[in-house]
Amino acid sequence: MQKNVEVEFWILMARALFHELKPKDAGFELCGYGMDKNEFAFLVHRETKRVNEALIAMSLAKGERETHEIFDSLSRDTVIALCSRWARYLWAWKQLENDPHPHLWMPPDEKDTWRAILLAMTDDLPAASEARRQLWPEESQG
Repeated sequence: MQKNVEVEFWILMARALFHELKPKDAGFELCGYGMDKNEFAFLVHRETKRVNEALIAMSLAKGERETHEIFDSLSRDTVIALCSRWARYLWAWKQLENDPHPHLWMPPDEKDTWRAILLAMTDDLPAASEARRQLWPEESQG
């Protein structure tokens, strides 16, 4: 079966964005690898709100520099929870590669795909919807 080109592009963008933002010397521990499972689960749960806020803020950032500043300002625990979520989403999106009709919303301009990727990872749907309206008002008119 042929791979879906939009999904492949989405995954490539998501991976590139992840590698661009994460500290250059970071390994798998950035995603919680090696942590006690209970401690990790507690950390992820505790940091959920901050992860959502960071994803929304980065999606609304004025550009690469501001996005980096937001990411770099996060606590170590928030970064671990965020990177863990990112890894889970990358795995889930990989499962869509052969899907002819994946449920990924592509922004009107391909250059904004990174913003859509960040919004797709948030659990705060009202905040993500509001950010989407701010970023792409023409899409919310109907």
